Amino acid sequence: MFNFESDSNEIYLTDIKYNGFLLYLFHSVYSIIRYYSSYENLFFLIISLCQIIMYDDFRSFVPLSIFTFIALIQHMMQNKDRIKEQLKINSRNFHITHNECIKLKDIKFNMEFSLNIHKDIPADCEIIDGKLIVNEYNLTGEKLDVIKQNGDIIYRGTEIVDGNALVKVIRLGNLCKIYNMNYEIKKSKTQIEKYLDSLCIKNLYILIFLTIITNIILYLKYSVIKILEIILLFNTLIPLSLQFFLNYSSQIISKRIEKKFNLKINPHGIKTFQFNPKYIVTDKTGTITLNKIELDNIYSENNFNKICENIMACTTIDLHSETKEIIKSDQLEELLIKYLYENNFVLIENNIKNNKNENEIGNFIIKINNIVHNYHRHYYKNLIYEYGVKLSIISYSDKYYMHIQGMPEAIHKYLNDNIHHTFHNKILEIESNHNLQNYYLRIISHASKEITKKDLEQILENINNIHLFLKNFNDWSIYVFKDYIIDGLKNTIKSMKDSDITMLTGDKFSSSLNVGQLINLIGKEYMHIEDENIKNLETNDKPILINGNTLEKIILNSSELFKIFINTTNKRIIYRASPSIKQLYVSALQNIFKEDVMMIGDGANDLSALMSSNIGVGVVGENSTVQSVSDIVIDNWNVIPYLIQEFDKMKNISLNLSRFVLFKHIVTAFTLCGFLIISNFQMLRDPFGPYLMAFFNSIIFIICMIYVRYTEPIKIYKKTNDAFIYKYGIICGLLIGYILFC
Repeated sequence: MFNFESDSNEIYLTDIKYNGFLLYLFHSVYSIIRYYSSYENLFFLIISLCQIIMYDDFRSFVPLSIFTFIALIQHMMQNKDRIKEQLKINSRNFHITHNECIKLKDIKFNMEFSLNIHKDIPADCEIIDGKLIVNEYNLTGEKLDVIKQNGDIIYRGTEIVDGNALVKVIRLGNLCKIYNMNYEIKKSKTQIEKYLDSLCIKNLYILIFLTIITNIILYLKYSVIKILEIILLFNTLIPLSLQFFLNYSSQIISKRIEKKFNLKINPHGIKTFQFNPKYIVTDKTGTITLNKIELDNIYSENNFNKICENIMACTTIDLHSETKEIIKSDQLEELLIKYLYENNFVLIENNIKNNKNENEIGNFIIKINNIVHNYHRHYYKNLIYEYGVKLSIISYSDKYYMHIQGMPEAIHKYLNDNIHHTFHNKILEIESNHNLQNYYLRIISHASKEITKKDLEQILENINNIHLFLKNFNDWSIYVFKDYIIDGLKNTIKSMKDSDITMLTGDKFSSSLNVGQLINLIGKEYMHIEDENIKNLETNDKPILINGNTLEKIILNSSELFKIFINTTNKRIIYRASPSIKQLYVSALQNIFKEDVMMIGDGANDLSALMSSNIGVGVVGENSTVQSVSDIVIDNWNVIPYLIQEFDKMKNISLNLSRFVLFKHIVTAFTLCGFLIISNFQMLRDPFGPYLMAFFNSIIFIICMIYVRYTEPIKIYKKTNDAFIYKYGIICGLLIGYILFC
């Protein structure tokens, strides 16, 4: 709303930028402006000021001031901890050199300094000179190390794994990519808030109608028009206290939910129970699973030296330049390397050169039983999505080998006819022998074959037709990993068979499929979508697995195709989903279907989706940011169906209270209308005194609070609707007005 331009690196919760304690003052002003951005509050402010000017009457202004102050306190309490956290970040020291440091907030645009493993990334920077290895998990959701060199951008919030570089600041504070991704998303109104807004609009129309009718009668009877006076008389049709009652009752209800399910509801999440989530979207690793991956076994007919070659041929895992420890990259390949280390293996070097030439693009050097082996790389492709494999061509002792690594179903297609049956049977044996109740399997397969130098030349000349060479592999290996799912989750998902559930994960197809089948999200029959040009999707009723990049194209290019994709089935798995894709999917469900979405996650890669969802549910873990920005924090996924059921009950209590307050305002307004009619339109002022109205409102407040605290849902107003409120409110008001006046 406001933007005090600044080139500082400070972060704040709003566009208002200022230092220290004065930030609280700005937030006070911001909360008041936000409170009066609601048309009913703004309307009542104008009404109360008119009453003061015309009648020296403060009866509307006093409660309005009280409710405004309460809204201010609520806003400050909700943001207090986050403001402290951000001010703490801004006051941190950043070491420009070993002897010189400045506050993080004092870093300026275009400032240059060096970065290395011992420093944080204080802002979005461009590398001027040097090389860094960074992990962008917080931005991409994939735990992969990325090499950044001259001209590349490194982002605030990412981790420096290795290297040194001179960098220049290009984006600061609120403009940084990770800040915009995590904090710029606004929550929509709840269904109850939207419903009450529509009722308030109806009341406003009634007020205008009564004003017109009354003024027509006054003009016909007395030849006068009293528009403002009549509006002041009927202003109680607009329920000033409704927002206060809704907020306070939401706090009480949220406390009850917290206590009942032993969870935490953050201050900004006290109204989340009012949403009606049609779509449930969940992360996998750390949310559905425990993320305690172990290497279960390696199946291969090769000797240990050959197993080492196979593993190293298809990985880019390297050593830290200073500590010589393995740089964390792909979690599964890390476990494979550690397995090798336990058997007299040492990694000396593993790299892929950026300056490629015809003969070699890199090498890896390993030591096995104190004997050094130097392998040369001639081609490497991290993942060919079209074929589902990594591809590497290496040479050793004048012999050339082609290696592929990927999902078992992909490797199976490229094996020699003489051995693919053996491979297939081994996979079936592995899958049938493991205990489905305790853990799920993550299986990676590998295959290789010896090629000639002439073959290598042909491959490099026809690299765009690499599929022509993906055949007749005559050697295979199988790497089996296991990870554990949350106890009882299988039965929980089974009980939610009618719910619309999507599993979003940055993981691979094979492990995503395995988890989905293990928790009863999908069965043996499913549809795998790899191309956005989907055919016959409308006739399919099977669960769907889709690549995140493919889904992104569908959402961006065709909302109609996305509707078909969603309406086809209520069970989906989206694998290789980056944080941006997760957030895009949640937003698409909200914008295209106009439905509420619950997002469940535990990691930094879930932040955008959690904050853009209607109900963001964070799972207790190591990431404190997730727990602070989520609306609700749970420690076990199994509570979700019970939580949704409780939301339905609590929505009824909140809705009944709101109807109760509306009913009271309609009765009050038409009581005054009764006075007006019986007095033959001569009494144009509210006959109630301020003390009587204060007493009346206090009684209403006590009754409403007792109602919210102790009344079971769907009891009193089970059969009521808007027509009931207006019909009986108008009748009761007119009768009361007639009786009191007579």
